Amino acid sequence: MKEFEPVSVVNCSNCGFPMRQYNPNSMMMVCESCGTRTGDNEQPPTYKPEIPNNPLFKLHAFFDMDGTTWQVIGCQSYAGVVEEWDKEDDAWERTPWHYHTWWVINSARELAWIVQDKTGYNWSRKAKITSGIPEGDISYEVGRWSLMSAVGEFSYRPTEDEQVLTYEKDNKSLEILLDEQGNNKEIEAFEAVKIEPTDLLAGFGKTEVIASIKRAGLAIKLAFATIICLVLGFFGMSMMEQTLMTVPSTTINSQLLKKPIDLGSFTLDKKGLVEFSMSGSIGSGNGSFDGDLVVKDSDQSTVAEVPVSLWRESGRDSDGPWTESQTHDAPRVVLPAGDRYQLSLLPDELKNWSQVTLRGTITKNVVSLLPIILGGITALLLAFFIMRIRRKRIRKETGI
Repeated sequence: MKEFEPVSVVNCSNCGFPMRQYNPNSMMMVCESCGTRTGDNEQPPTYKPEIPNNPLFKLHAFFDMDGTTWQVIGCQSYAGVVEEWDKEDDAWERTPWHYHTWWVINSARELAWIVQDKTGYNWSRKAKITSGIPEGDISYEVGRWSLMSAVGEFSYRPTEDEQVLTYEKDNKSLEILLDEQGNNKEIEAFEAVKIEPTDLLAGFGKTEVIASIKRAGLAIKLAFATIICLVLGFFGMSMMEQTLMTVPSTTINSQLLKKPIDLGSFTLDKKGLVEFSMSGSIGSGNGSFDGDLVVKDSDQSTVAEVPVSLWRESGRDSDGPWTESQTHDAPRVVLPAGDRYQLSLLPDELKNWSQVTLRGTITKNVVSLLPIILGGITALLLAFFIMRIRRKRIRKETGI
């Protein structure tokens, strides 16, 4: 960036610090070394004006925006309160606030203002005054401000105790400079245009930071894309599920233990994962049931034995009464292809209950929802973590 030629160099009358003047229309220059104001015969202020600690904006720093090079020539810091009408409480709500106005100039000696607060940065552009002062209008936010510090050069003469009243709505505002008696001294209208943090970083040549932020944004998109793919994949695989048979309601009591109960048959034309989903209506109180689903082929050879277990337990501890139970079991096995399989139930043990009624379905190519849920939660947490890191990086690099 080509350095702008100063209009003149003014040495501070108090400390001799050379102040370069970039705006030929500047009416006042405030020494960044001691705070003395040009043209004032008074002693320098008791405090030294401070420039906000900002990672981007520094006095005399250069940046590009929309093809134009700008230089920071001054900064004003304001503190005060914002009054906003609260419809629920039917009263004005007061919020402490502060902001900085950075004065910038281009090579054509055109002035512009960038306003910084904790929400971000905005170009503040002068607009035409189209209405009167909206006193009492509850649709406006009302700001009451005091000038805390001013450093650099300005096209008007700010006073150390400058007071400003603002009315803002829809990114448009009226700014009223008050005199020592609190009367309206000067009124100007402004319109705020938001500056994206990445545009600001690009203007200051922070290419590595922008690349890092873009990588983080891409990672966030990939995380959300993963969630979408998991969901679509689940529904896609669910369409490939095939119900091989429905197990009829079968009641087991103690007389049927150790005796095989025929449940029916099913056909499996290709080798695949088969789920034996069994639900039971169990007895009251604590108890358990254990048995095996036995799968035999057409030669009556046992191909698989699938355990089924149902139970209920309860008790009392220091936290009070508790109950745990399992009324559904869904073991899975891989079965080879076969023309026809015979399914039977071999009850093994029935404790404390008088009987148990079982029913269920046998499904091929069943899709488990648990891995989809775990994968989706992991991707979502990863996305939120990256978003948080990305926000912290932007705040650190832009000062908001």
